[in-house]
Amino acid sequence: MVTTTTRGTRELTTHARAASRWPVAVAVAIPALLWLAHTVLGRALNLFETGTAIAGGERILAGETPYTDFFAFYGPLTYLVPGLAHRVTGSVTTADFGQALLESVAVCVVAYAIAARLSGRRVAALLVPLALAMLGAATVRTLPALVSVLLLTRFEATGRRRWAVGAGAAGGVGLLWIQDAGAWICLAIALVWAASLAFPAARRLDWRAFCAYAGGVAAAIAPFVVWMLVRGALGAWLYWTFVFPNTGYTERSATAYVSGLVESALAASPPRALYVLAFWVLPFPAILLVAAGSVVTAVVHLRRAGIGRRAHVPLPLTTVVLTVYAALQLRVMLASVDEAKLASASAPAITAGLALALWALGRRRGLDADAGAGGETDAGSGAEVGGRSRTRWPGRAVALLAAGWLVLYPAWSQVRSLSHQVGGPVPQVVASVGGLPFQDAAPPASSPADVGALLAAVDAHAAPGAPILVLPTSPLLYPLTGRPNPTRYDYLDPVYTTPQVDAELAADVRSGRIALVVLTTATFPGTDLTAADLAPGTVAAVHERYEAVATVNGFTLLAPRTR
Repeated sequence: MVTTTTRGTRELTTHARAASRWPVAVAVAIPALLWLAHTVLGRALNLFETGTAIAGGERILAGETPYTDFFAFYGPLTYLVPGLAHRVTGSVTTADFGQALLESVAVCVVAYAIAARLSGRRVAALLVPLALAMLGAATVRTLPALVSVLLLTRFEATGRRRWAVGAGAAGGVGLLWIQDAGAWICLAIALVWAASLAFPAARRLDWRAFCAYAGGVAAAIAPFVVWMLVRGALGAWLYWTFVFPNTGYTERSATAYVSGLVESALAASPPRALYVLAFWVLPFPAILLVAAGSVVTAVVHLRRAGIGRRAHVPLPLTTVVLTVYAALQLRVMLASVDEAKLASASAPAITAGLALALWALGRRRGLDADAGAGGETDAGSGAEVGGRSRTRWPGRAVALLAAGWLVLYPAWSQVRSLSHQVGGPVPQVVASVGGLPFQDAAPPASSPADVGALLAAVDAHAAPGAPILVLPTSPLLYPLTGRPNPTRYDYLDPVYTTPQVDAELAADVRSGRIALVVLTTATFPGTDLTAADLAPGTVAAVHERYEAVATVNGFTLLAPRTR
């Protein structure tokens, strides 16, 4: 027999669970709506970066070894996951869209969960996924590392080392994905552990927990290390993923990138200049302002609260790790960078800064936790210390950001889809956007319709499964056409395309193994370097042994000469 009291308790429990789930649903909906708007308004295929990932994954699934059989300088999961998605779905567009959607949702949900735990405010913490989505920071680059931080919050709350093992495993996955994020989270853990030996105020990571974390990292990377040893490619993996990116690309900086954008904007027509300044330059100060302002605000209030100055008020482990990781990840500003890399690299700084600011401001004003019953929490620990909420500013801020995103993102997506694409030729024509003349505003040559016409032309001039070569930066055409690349290089790059690489590619062209060459007028992203600039010997060999048989939207198809 169920009593009224029992029934009422169950109803209250059900209501509490529903109330605790709706912010998570909102965090899921934010990136989902973003990608939906992006797709409805029309997307250009990223022939370069998406193509590099999927083509590399296809080569791994075909039995090739990355770093030796073909050039790669990201972790193997960067290629293998998109390759598996393509193999399972059988569609490049479905695999690309589905993976990007899931990654964006995962980053937003994980970042929200971290912010909610650190701040103790479930509603106000929705500022974090909104900010990440609006600034383009919800990318896979930092996903494994943020998962590692989230699992650390569980370790700190429970003291159970299995959560530390799980956090280490997530960090190990990061090393096998886009390796810089994985390296920085592992380094952050090591630095915090080392600091805890000298500073009692931070002593929450003992040697047993640190060993548990290290064991999780080792368990995650061990199968891949064994595979690399069997293939004789362990040294190549370590060099191309950890040494080469930090030596070969150091001459490119964020300062030079932004100054180049500003110079190009000043030299362009007013509509084009407005576009460049608003949608390419603006993300830099916006991201840095959010990250820096939030962190400074949090530090000021933490100092006023006396956190960390007395041994009996220890700094929360998760707070320290996330802050150190955020600072290390922003090192990307000193290396090769564009607005997308800066945005994704800023994700941990935005998450930490906003979470700490919400906690600190709430502590100062005596805000209650968003659940309505507890109050303030110790940042990172979940301990309640306050009273009732006396302000609605977090909810209003969320509503304001949501309204701004709903207005601005579709406009941003529409203009960018018209005037920017990666890996394909850019049509040099004047069209109109909103009635204004706009240079280069024709639909890009990598739109699905244009690529469809190109695929039909490839089918007409090359047998199914016949090897083709695409130059310089459109490797997505390999999986799109279902034809392999017989060379070691899926695209040309200003740094690794040395004279030796050029000579190797030229020899491949003269070998007679290539059934069709697809040559585009595209330049390497961020430069004016064409295929002839990047690999002059290879292009000369193409014109020596091949002749043009078709031209489709800036793509020239060349078949072997018959005479």
